[in-house]
Amino acid sequence: MKKRGIFSVFLLSVLLLNASLLLLWVVFYYLTAGMVQRNMRLQAETGSEVIISSMERELLAMENTAYELGHDEELADLIGCTEPLAFYDSCNAYLDAHPLSSGDLSRDNALIVFNTEGLFYRLRGNISNTTLKRCFYLMESGGGKGFTVTSNDNSYIASYESIRNGRDRAGYVLMLMDQQRIESFLTAYDDLDYLGVALLSGDRILCSNKELRAEDISGLSENAVFVKEKEVGISGLRLLVWCEKGISARMAAYFRIVMPVSIALLLLLLALFMRYLRRRVVKPIGSIIAATAEEGDKPLPYTGEEYFDSLVDHVNDMLRRMEERERELYESRMHLKETELEAERTLITLLKKQISAHFTVNTLNVVRAMINKGEKAEAARICDELSTLLRYANAADEFISLLEEFYVLRQYIGIMQARYPGRIEAEIEDDDAFAGEFVPRMLLQPVVENAILHGLSGGKGRVRLSAELSEDHIVIRVEDNGSGMSAEELKELRKELSDDSPIEMQELNHVALKNVQRRIRMVCGGDCGISIESAEGSGTTVILRLSRRG
Repeated sequence: MKKRGIFSVFLLSVLLLNASLLLLWVVFYYLTAGMVQRNMRLQAETGSEVIISSMERELLAMENTAYELGHDEELADLIGCTEPLAFYDSCNAYLDAHPLSSGDLSRDNALIVFNTEGLFYRLRGNISNTTLKRCFYLMESGGGKGFTVTSNDNSYIASYESIRNGRDRAGYVLMLMDQQRIESFLTAYDDLDYLGVALLSGDRILCSNKELRAEDISGLSENAVFVKEKEVGISGLRLLVWCEKGISARMAAYFRIVMPVSIALLLLLLALFMRYLRRRVVKPIGSIIAATAEEGDKPLPYTGEEYFDSLVDHVNDMLRRMEERERELYESRMHLKETELEAERTLITLLKKQISAHFTVNTLNVVRAMINKGEKAEAARICDELSTLLRYANAADEFISLLEEFYVLRQYIGIMQARYPGRIEAEIEDDDAFAGEFVPRMLLQPVVENAILHGLSGGKGRVRLSAELSEDHIVIRVEDNGSGMSAEELKELRKELSDDSPIEMQELNHVALKNVQRRIRMVCGGDCGISIESAEGSGTTVILRLSRRG
């Protein structure tokens, strides 16, 4: 009976130990889950205010511009043209007189003006013709003021305002916001994997950081601990922010780590407990039994001890250090990526600055001379052309349609003809199809300048500019009938153009065909670039081969 009683005490002790550990685990789980839920809700409320504020600043800058254009009676009258070139000239004249303030607008967004005939003018951006025609169809069909479109491998969120001429609609102002930029606001709190953010237009989901169906929106209030919805701007777009019930995936992973650790801890404690019983209970009792066997029945003494250890604080500290390390690595990667993008943008900006101060000063001297001669109309024309040229050369958008590039070159050649009267003839062959083809801004100006200053060598001659479209490429030819180059000079120039060594900063301080070559290859790849044909006394032809984007 005594041995059976000792064994029962031992089993009871083991059961109590297991029950205590299980109870500790359950209490720990529910306390932690409750604390996590409260923290999730608090972070969701704070994050929703930041995201909504960021989105409102982004959208209101576009919508303010669109609203002003939509209620401008002068613009409503101008876009009534039905002939493409007349429509384009009208819009270009309007933009010259009313330049857009680019300080409030993101460089990734686009603004386009349409008339009721479907003709469009890009105030900002390089969206393809096909995409703009589809946008016009969606606006005309009245299927909602918000939708998504894709152009040149980029996705955009579209919203539009009507342009009114009195009570009649004269056209539309279309706003295209870069979806990747909008999604960057929605994913600003991606480390909070329980926070959901979606941009809506009516019942349509434009973008979301989580998988969400339209039919699920009405049931969010039942399946989330926090839901907030707010209309942003005046375009009818709505921002929906919610916090999911339950614990996050990261916390679930944490519990998956703690569970095997707890089991291992339990086994270790059981082993220690068995050793303790063997040394402090079983052996002493055996000795007592042996010692009292000769003395008869006597009450056996009983001693027992339970001990529990917990590693919760240690595990919490370990996970906290892991999270801090993950956050530091993420911030380092994002900083490195932003640094690389900024370096690339700086290089492209430097390559675009092709109009020198020397050229500007010489042109202004020509204007002053004309004014002194009383040729005020001609001086005003030159000023307008110089203004157009400088505005296009220093605009934020990297790409421009080929039709617009040819238009700007007409202004540049007009200035050069005024500087060298009677010495330069120009022939530019453009086509309406060029409106949908995009090239790097001010790419051709240094080539034309080279043809005038070096090809014609200060004498009288002709410069011809043309382009051809193939299935995958744009081929542009700049020809002059000047003195040409010797075989040795041509060989040296071709060798310079084939040099792919890194661009040195000093090379950017002057206009050179080598810089144009590198800019083309940076944008279009190694299979594109410049080739030159020339013979002494027979003129020079520069051929630019670019990949099609529109």
